[in-house]
Amino acid sequence: MRAEAKRRHVDLLIVDSGDLHDGNGLTDGVPSNEIAGHRANEFHSRVKYDALAVGNHELYNYTIAKDTYDNFRPAQNGRYLASNVNITINGQSVPMGERYVKYTTELGRKVTSMGVLYEFTGQDKGLTVQKIADMVKESWFAEAIAEEPDFFLLPGHMPVRKDNWPVVVNAIRAKHPYTPILILGGHTHIRDCTTYDAYSVGLESGRYLETIGWLAVKSTAF
Repeated sequence: MRAEAKRRHVDLLIVDSGDLHDGNGLTDGVPSNEIAGHRANEFHSRVKYDALAVGNHELYNYTIAKDTYDNFRPAQNGRYLASNVNITINGQSVPMGERYVKYTTELGRKVTSMGVLYEFTGQDKGLTVQKIADMVKESWFAEAIAEEPDFFLLPGHMPVRKDNWPVVVNAIRAKHPYTPILILGGHTHIRDCTTYDAYSVGLESGRYLETIGWLAVKSTAF
């Protein structure tokens, strides 16, 4: 796909919106002396994602969350996003991944990405999830959106409808009324798509890699 994108002279960004853990033999069918999902994470790391977000299934067990933090996160080269999720390491609460990341596509388009988890409350001890309304008031969020990119790419484990994506969109719109916002949501494990305004769209692509979602945006929008 990347070779074809290059041939067509278009940008191709590969994104995961969380819940790489649980639901299939790669994560669940492991020897009892191994951390569930560790080998599956090694497999997923070979994909070379452009942006990823943490899901709630990575947070039910602290040992699994820490393995994700220690091993999977570093393998993503700064693209594993956890904008509102913290993990306690050696008594200190730190971000589970990057709060945000800015990068440039192969064709020179500037991107700002954040990865948001819905307001999950079933996490194990040592893990915290911040409310979305509080997240958009953080100083890092203001720093993230201060400069206008060509588009915002927001992978996140949160349904594209009937949840808090409008809170994030509205916070960005207060600074950038017309910048395209591309949201790749999750959690409800359905195929869904919606728009928030004339310049923003949300896509949800199913579950357990049964579907690879495809969101195409014309370059004239930038």
